[in-house]
Formats: sequence, structure tokens, C-alpha cells
Amino acid sequence: MSALQDLEPLESRPEVDEAVNEFLQSGEGGFWPQDGWQVVTISNSEVYVIVLQTEEQAREDAEARDLEVSFDQGFGDGIDDSILFSAQNVELTEGSWRWAGSVSGEGCELESVLPSNLNRVEWILDPASPDPTSDSTTVNLLATERECASGQPMGDRLLPPTVVETDEAVLITMAATPPPGDAFTCQGNPSQPVTVNLASALGDRELLEGSTTAGRISDYVSQAFDLS
Repeated sequence: MSALQDLEPLESRPEVDEAVNEFLQSGEGGFWPQDGWQVVTISNSEVYVIVLQTEEQAREDAEARDLEVSFDQGFGDGIDDSILFSAQNVELTEGSWRWAGSVSGEGCELESVLPSNLNRVEWILDPASPDPTSDSTTVNLLATERECASGQPMGDRLLPPTVVETDEAVLITMAATPPPGDAFTCQGNPSQPVTVNLASALGDRELLEGSTTAGRISDYVSQAFDLS
């Protein structure tokens, strides 16, 4: 969040600008936004540059360059608050800044940073269990390790959930220790049932993923990207 408060135009970093534009001028890069990139510096050897566009801005950009583009499901659906997020990763390699990858999708939720020795675990309500009611003092979840783990079940690697209860919400966050080894395939990981005990009945409180309660990137950078 602190990095998002200190964005700077890509043109202010000529060496990074050159690396990004080398990609944008390629065949694949031609389908990405060409203007409006902002720099978010992560470290002295790695930089992210990002663009956020409203649905209208993305369509106007595509039409101006005579591009035929298709939007992912959930974006380009006519909803005014749809935001498209694009990012480029640039790394310092052997003294030169070089493009290292790109990603795009809907405006991302901000996530709290886990310690480097833990894997992030996502959860949903267990569809095999009854939905919680206002009287529920337990919540049944399905937890899935997000990082690549060669399809190995978490088992005892899954740490006890962190549960924070407020008057308005119950925030649940989970993590797992990585499996032993250095290289893993990414065919998908099995889900694991988890029962969370609450200190008091759920009532009318929301159940929330505790690591993504800070909002979305667009909540913090609307002015930098002229988002309406």
C-alpha cells in the first residue's frame, strides 16, 4: 500500500521505459496498453509497472488501434466499476534492465504479505456442509494451497487458522508450510476440510478472507490513472 502511494510515470525511469517498450513493440506487446504506465519500485533489482483502465478506457484504446480484443469473463460486461489491471515485471540482469514477464486481469485485491517460509492458502465455504446461520458457532471450510506443491495434500503442513472477530465481520486467514523439496509441478492442489470455531455465534457478521481486507488496487490509485 505504501508503494501505491508513490507511483511515478514510466518515462521518469528511461532505462526501465526502454525495457518495457521493447516488449510493447513486439507482436504480443501490441495487444497491451501502450500509454499511461506507472512505476511501482519493489527493489533495486526489480520493478513493476502497472496500468489500470476502466472498461470504457480499454475499449477506446482498442478501437483507436483497430485491435480485436476479447475480455475475460467478468470484465467487459458493461458494469461501470469493471477495472482492467495490467502489469509488467522488469529485472536488473547483468547491469541492464530487461522485461521479465506480464500479467493482466481484473483489478487485483491487495493481499497482506506472508512470511517467506509460508505458502498462501485460500478457502471457501464447504459445499458439502450446511451454510452457516446466525446461530452458528462453527464454520466449515475447504482450504486449498495456492502455491505449486505437485498436487500434494497439506495434511499437517496446514497451520491453525488465524481468526479475528469484530462486531461486523469474522476474518479468517490460513497458511501452510511448504512441502519438502525445491521444485514442484502445478497441476492443482487438493482441498482440505477445516472447521473453524468462533468465540460467539456468527450473527449477521460477514465471513471474510483476512488477508484481502485492504480493498483493491484501484481504491488507492484512481487519480493516477484517471479512473472515474
